[in-house]
Amino acid sequence: MADLAALRLLLHIADYGSFAGAAAAHGLTPSSVTRQIRQLEAELGAALFHRTTRRVALSEAGQRYLPHARAIVAADDAGRAALATVQQEPAGLLRITAPLLLGNLFVVPALAGFLARYPAIRVELTISDERFDLIERGFDLGIREGPQADSSMRVRRLFRYQRLLCASPAYLAAHGTPAHPTELAGHACLRYRGGTHAEPWQLERAGERLLLDPPARLAANDLQSLYQAALAGCGIARLPLERVRDDLAAGQLIAVLPDWRCGGADGEAVLWAVFPERLQKSARLAALLDWLATHPPA
Repeated sequence: MADLAALRLLLHIADYGSFAGAAAAHGLTPSSVTRQIRQLEAELGAALFHRTTRRVALSEAGQRYLPHARAIVAADDAGRAALATVQQEPAGLLRITAPLLLGNLFVVPALAGFLARYPAIRVELTISDERFDLIERGFDLGIREGPQADSSMRVRRLFRYQRLLCASPAYLAAHGTPAHPTELAGHACLRYRGGTHAEPWQLERAGERLLLDPPARLAANDLQSLYQAALAGCGIARLPLERVRDDLAAGQLIAVLPDWRCGGADGEAVLWAVFPERLQKSARLAALLDWLATHPPA
């Protein structure tokens, strides 16, 4: 009987074409994955993969064996699911990645209650503004802002949050306060840049909608840097209300164009959950997604 752990590695490599991704997803070293697959091949007496420096593909023998491997693993999963139904408590490890500022604002505060509610679940959280390949790096869940274009991943909308434009009193005293969004073009704007271009600013008021692309005096790939720059008087930034609420109350920042709703290119500021298709029936992931969706920031 083939080892179930090796069969799970086989399925992951067959689905995603990556030994390294299988290693990360299962908490193993690449050499350990290679060794287990070779042991499986030796037991079966057939090479399951064609390997080159650029790609991994199933051999003819691997293609013939794959449906049987899936059936064995599916039977084991069904048995485990039956036990989980009896136990009634999700358990195991969740590996999560989230952006620096949004992760600290929305994910970290929610984890305290979540971990208390589900003591059998463990979490490994990576806070980074780098958009990791979830499968390649072995993450179960990525927290993202804005609409998701990757059709190979499953997504779930968590909640909407409020953003606003703000600047320091010193900056506004020196450069004036814009009275209309079109005046932003004449100001030092602090813009978020996730790729090659800064994300546009969309402002709405009483049915009027403007999509703006003001020159970025400072562009950064993380919101925390833009927040610090706004506090230092560098210009006008678009930031989550939850991050600047205390600064507004203390007078360290001032809302700019407060009667305009500040969305994104799609008109909304939305936090999304992104996860591999293979985890759509994971009880522990479902528990976390439900918790995040029902415990948005106050």
